[in-house]
Amino acid sequence: MVYGIYENTGASTMSEGRDIWVPSKAKVLHGHFKPDQNHKYLFPLAKRAVWVRDPIERLWSLVGHLIALKERHPHFSLLKTSLPKSSFNSQEDIVKALILEDKIKAFTHAYANFFKSVPIEKFEFVGSKHNYIDDLTKLSEMLGINFKKFEVNRRTPRSQKLPASLKQLEPYLKHEYAVVGDYL
Repeated sequence: MVYGIYENTGASTMSEGRDIWVPSKAKVLHGHFKPDQNHKYLFPLAKRAVWVRDPIERLWSLVGHLIALKERHPHFSLLKTSLPKSSFNSQEDIVKALILEDKIKAFTHAYANFFKSVPIEKFEFVGSKHNYIDDLTKLSEMLGINFKKFEVNRRTPRSQKLPASLKQLEPYLKHEYAVVGDYL
């Protein structure tokens, strides 16, 4: 059984390295929580696994998500108060402003922050969104669980490709590529 750990099921508590209730049948804990050194004590048999994606694509997806949700997501307000109004002409302009102005480090240093307590090298599995099917097969084999391809929470249409102009901004996120570049 896969148990989801999100905002309403203990993600903040897990991110702090504290114990949460988990169903006894849970074989996989999946969700949005940061790794913490205490997880190895709380779950001694656990294997750490994480999925990564190109840092600019991650930022592009995040901004698309925030644009779709608008005020229903607190980070949208953060965007509006941190960036000049001229940045809000398009998703591309917002992403450019985020990268070039680097005012919201939670967005532009996401991987550096995420892997601060537990470095990426300490994970038994690092999968790439860009190699999803093959990496999902590897994860299934490693855990002895047959995972099926399952995609949810997709707000940015597949047809909305990352503009080439954004890929040229990679040098501004070299700290992020230094963390995940070998795993993409």
